[in-house]
Amino acid sequence: MNLIRTRKTYSSCNELPLHNFIMIVVKNDLSMLYSEPNRFIYKEADLNEIWHIIFTEYNELTKNESAFHVLSLVKDITVINFKLQQIQSAVDILFKYRSAHHFPELIDMLKSMGFIRYSYSDETIENDLRSIIMEAKKMVFDLQQHEREYKEATEDNGKSATIQDYIDLIAQLSKYMGFPIDKFRTTVSEFISYLNDFKRANTPKDGK
Repeated sequence: MNLIRTRKTYSSCNELPLHNFIMIVVKNDLSMLYSEPNRFIYKEADLNEIWHIIFTEYNELTKNESAFHVLSLVKDITVINFKLQQIQSAVDILFKYRSAHHFPELIDMLKSMGFIRYSYSDETIENDLRSIIMEAKKMVFDLQQHEREYKEATEDNGKSATIQDYIDLIAQLSKYMGFPIDKFRTTVSEFISYLNDFKRANTPKDGK
């Protein structure tokens, strides 16, 4: 049996070249996660998930608590949005047909999201759905709260990094390390190691 395989990608900071990382951060070009040329026989990878894993690792290695918080907010917003869409879809269908027993999978889905105190009979389904809509408003409030936090966090202290910002930083680190850092051959892990070494060397100790 011929199985179509997924196109290979970089999967960690230890594999991803610094140049590719910069292009993803600055231009949001997730195609830079691919580690091999494309062919029509390959399946596309879930680049958003791969990038989430790599960027989470990056923030852990650099101890970037602010960026880690933003990633956490993005994840929460995505999850809540998905749940609200699922709830809305289920409620629309059940309202349309005024029947519970014909759609057991939708009832199970609503129960799995915490709506378990309803009888879900054909006689009560309309009242059940109205109550579910009222309960779901709490999720809408949570979503709005997360979106406000995300907006505040991403607007923090001005503009996003540019390619020139990275070029300047690489030049500064190259001068400190005593050798040119090739962004095409240097992995993100190596770059973080240089950066952390530079920070340690330039952090005043005991307030001096």
